Amino acid sequence: SHLLLRQETRMLGNPDMQHLVNIYFQINCPQLQTTLPHGMLHFCYNSKVVAALVRHNLQDWVMQVPFFPPHQSIDTCFTPSKVLSMIQTCLFGTTTNHHNNNDTSSAQKK
Repeated sequence: SHLLLRQETRMLGNPDMQHLVNIYFQINCPQLQTTLPHGMLHFCYNSKVVAALVRHNLQDWVMQVPFFPPHQSIDTCFTPSKVLSMIQTCLFGTTTNHHNNNDTSSAQKK
């Protein structure tokens, strides 16, 4: 930053204040099209997952999930099956797919 105050202020400790994983996914679920508006932030707080979700349009979503290195790693905590479970828990409240007509066609983490 170019602000004089920030240039003169020294920070102590770890410079990383937070670690987040962004998961981009598409889902085809007519039920969600009418219940959750797009262009809004949706928050999921429960014992299985904490996440913020953004619904960009009818099918495209982003889910942002915090993780805590060195206790967690992206490779072990965000496998495809665990990511799918997180998505299902946030959107449907369960990890089993009771919504057979839903198609979570792709999930990509960044």
